[in-house]
Amino acid sequence: MDDEADSVPADASAEAIPISFAEFLERTPPSTFKAVSDVRKLVPRSNSTTYGEIRTPDLQLHCPSNVCNGLRFFRYEEGESAPRRRVSPMEEEYHPDSCRLIWKLTSGLVG
Repeated sequence: MDDEADSVPADASAEAIPISFAEFLERTPPSTFKAVSDVRKLVPRSNSTTYGEIRTPDLQLHCPSNVCNGLRFFRYEEGESAPRRRVSPMEEEYHPDSCRLIWKLTSGLVG
């Protein structure tokens, strides 16, 4: 029985600790599942109810353009509001403040 406990990866418990949505988008490689703490924010409706809208945090990412060529803040490109369904495909477009020449598209499945 002790052999089973020893076979659990050391970082398995670390994966269960939620990270921020910005940290997930900035540092998590594609096709990786992680617990994220603040994906949605509650937005009031006119009928006194709320719905969960996907957050659009500012991201600090590398911009490869000749103007920037370094770590820059990317901001969400305003557009259609984020999906409201319980399990939602998510796609958001970000541009750096300094050059606006490069864009990064984030996508995922939010549940």
